Amino acid sequence: MNHSHWSAFNFILSENINTNINEQLFENKVIQAFGELGWKEYLGNIEVRPTLHIGSVNRIEPDLLFKSDEAKNLFVIEVKRPGIDLNIDYQKQLFSYMRQLKLDYGILIGKEIQVFYDGNLYKSDTPLMLEKITFTKENQKGERFVELFSKSKFNFESLNKFTQNKLVQIDKRKQSVILKKLLLSDEFKNNAITILKENLLNEYDSETLDKVFDELNIEIKDISQKPITHISPTAYLKRKNLGNRISNSDKRRKDGVKIGEYVQKTFRRFTEKNQLSNQEIANLLREDYSKQVFGNTWKVLRQTAEGTKDNLGNNRYYTREIFAGNYYLTSQWNERHWDAFLDWEKRIESKN
Repeated sequence: MNHSHWSAFNFILSENINTNINEQLFENKVIQAFGELGWKEYLGNIEVRPTLHIGSVNRIEPDLLFKSDEAKNLFVIEVKRPGIDLNIDYQKQLFSYMRQLKLDYGILIGKEIQVFYDGNLYKSDTPLMLEKITFTKENQKGERFVELFSKSKFNFESLNKFTQNKLVQIDKRKQSVILKKLLLSDEFKNNAITILKENLLNEYDSETLDKVFDELNIEIKDISQKPITHISPTAYLKRKNLGNRISNSDKRRKDGVKIGEYVQKTFRRFTEKNQLSNQEIANLLREDYSKQVFGNTWKVLRQTAEGTKDNLGNNRYYTREIFAGNYYLTSQWNERHWDAFLDWEKRIESKN
């Protein structure tokens, strides 16, 4: 990079002028600055306010139209005095010139430099701002700008490569915004708590997990903004319905009890009324059936000879009661099992 080119460019358009300079004088300064980059009006590289006819009656007059030595239109510049903001109206004025002249690149220059793209790499109703460059002495964006738009190095291959890199950066920023919004959403917080519980189910029973999580605050916050209000895991779970999962307001408790208690109550009733067929009991003793029907990683029923603990010594089954004749009932139930269990309960009752 030729840093001296940006130093000269910045000096001419910023350090050596009064911000109250009128637009005509500032335009002359812009021509002088681009002259430092090799573009010469007397060689035909710059046309000042050319009158270009559009159709039979309309015409446009862009401030500065830059051309190759072969007189091919390359890019257009709209100039505004540096004492005003470059607002959307000035951008639209530049856009109209770019569209009418079928130019991929356009530049708006005033209190700063704005570079726009309107080519096949990015389809949009309006040109895309690729770069915004402030007038400061040490400015990498400025140095990159004078390199790309110097006459000796100007070529569309370099500009398109620059544009593609910018499009990747813009897409990443958009993805970051989407991801941050997702991570800060109530749905994700609910899911995060559920995932935490599921990961811990291998070591702790669901009742213990519910009790401990009710006594904790889990916070996800954007540290670039004001922190969000602390809220307990239970409050998160009560806030929204997770897709097809059951809302806490009407199904976190059914008949006044939580999922674990409700499952025990249901199996107790089915046992007393002998409503579970031998085939259904055999199904409940299978891990694959439990996963498929309930989404539970533990067999719903277990032979008493197998005990109530896993291979790490943690209780996974209720120890104080025998269900369906001579089986232990798993204690590993949580919110995500509500829908599946109620559907299964309804199906069993419909057979009796």
